[in-house]
Amino acid sequence: MMKQTMKTFIANPFYDCIFSHMMEDECVAKLFISALLQKEVLSVKIRQHKRGGKHKACIPLLFRIDLLVTVNGMDSQIVVKLRKTWRATKTTHLRQYLAAQYLNEDVLEREENRFGLPVVDVYILCHKLGELTNPVVYVQRHILDYSTNLISDGVSDKFIENLPYDSIIVQSPYLREHAYSRLERILSVFNQEYCMKGNEHVLELEEDLFPPDEQLLLNRLLRVAADPDFCHAMDMEDELLSEIEERDTKIMLLDKKIEEREQMLKINQTFDSAICLLYTNNMSIADIVAQLSIREDEVTDALKRKGLK
Repeated sequence: MMKQTMKTFIANPFYDCIFSHMMEDECVAKLFISALLQKEVLSVKIRQHKRGGKHKACIPLLFRIDLLVTVNGMDSQIVVKLRKTWRATKTTHLRQYLAAQYLNEDVLEREENRFGLPVVDVYILCHKLGELTNPVVYVQRHILDYSTNLISDGVSDKFIENLPYDSIIVQSPYLREHAYSRLERILSVFNQEYCMKGNEHVLELEEDLFPPDEQLLLNRLLRVAADPDFCHAMDMEDELLSEIEERDTKIMLLDKKIEEREQMLKINQTFDSAICLLYTNNMSIADIVAQLSIREDEVTDALKRKGLK
């Protein structure tokens, strides 16, 4: 007789309110950061958390948490700067494009390191980054995967090239269904493939996925999955994201129209120059019309714009 798999329902940590709640528990934060750094973490203290990475409408789109981390065997503490994008939506291609822009701006506009300590950037992405297909990427002097294998394909990405510190990038779309390592198990709470059908606030995971010493992460997210205050906060984030998407779509369409208009202007200027060149070489308007297969008024308008008529 096959053993029936029990399911656990947890809140989706791609929502800012849930991610913040998850990281406010020091034991959970130690578990999470330890798995990412592949080192024993002794303590984690939150320095600050906020939204950032503003887009053209000045709405923040990256959730940031700065942590002061003590690692066993290291002489000094390190600063771990967590950056999390918002969850994916129906307009995935749009979100991927825009998220890439915000990430580049976040790197290029990075404030000076005021901590005077080693810094590690961690980016938890709900979209794909360029051509990289690894779920977890370590950017140091070389770009490595979780098993410290050198990655050479897909690394010529503007975002990666501009990273100022050692960095860890998590691409949730590439997280696998079956977790084979401690980090993969812990990151499975970000795997959006586990979202309940019709309810992206909740992920459905196998209860026995996590060993006893990692259950505290599940328990932390389990307790708020049905909490009215957190459910309301997630609803508010859904509404805000919907508004941002609508504005972003309008901005992108407007940018596209402006680009098309500029291209058309360049084409017209080139066309005007060609007409004027033929005219100044003593070709008649009738011959220009025949030569370029255009109307006579188009020729005369071009000559007027150039001051030749």
